[in-house]
Amino acid sequence: MLSRTARCIRILTTRRGGVMKNILKSLAAVIITITGVFFRVNAIYADNPITVAIPVETDIQTIIRISPLEGAPAPETSELNIDKSGKGEFKIGFTDPGTYVYKISQDKGNDPNISYDTTVYDVTVAVFTDDQQNMSYKICVNKEKTDTKTPKIVFKNTRPSDEGPKPSPSSTPVIADPTKSHNTSDSSGMIKYASIMFISVLTLLVAGRIRSKIE
Repeated sequence: MLSRTARCIRILTTRRGGVMKNILKSLAAVIITITGVFFRVNAIYADNPITVAIPVETDIQTIIRISPLEGAPAPETSELNIDKSGKGEFKIGFTDPGTYVYKISQDKGNDPNISYDTTVYDVTVAVFTDDQQNMSYKICVNKEKTDTKTPKIVFKNTRPSDEGPKPSPSSTPVIADPTKSHNTSDSSGMIKYASIMFISVLTLLVAGRIRSKIE
């Protein structure tokens, strides 16, 4: 009896071991398949990366910085030295779909005559793939700690208004007295007429005296 029981136990153990081995083999095959698909998909994304350009604008020569958040891919450069053109762009390469967040701000300069724009922009880049694993993206920009969305990243700095040249003081105009006549032509005419009358009278008087002496 003991030999028969031991024999049965051995048979059952062998069968169970075979079943367990088959289960483990199946699980290993599934894991390998899943892992292979994962790496294959990553390889496809890596072979078809996409570069996203984030443009910025300002009205002075300054430095604009970008900071990736929550493990977002780093841009080609973390700062832009903006020249007189007032424009620049950050370029970021993406190899995987997902949602990535960045912060963009402007350095405060040392010019006391300029009021620097201290706005901080939150930039969200959403990367998508289609059925052919082609990647595309969409950019959403809003001001930090607000829901205000804006189509552009623009820093507006202000200067005090330039004072124009002061006007030279004008001479005080002479106000004519309305009670007095200032018609010089009339005055000169009256003087001439009076002079002629005086000379005529004087001539007559002289002529009369001469005539009386002769008589």
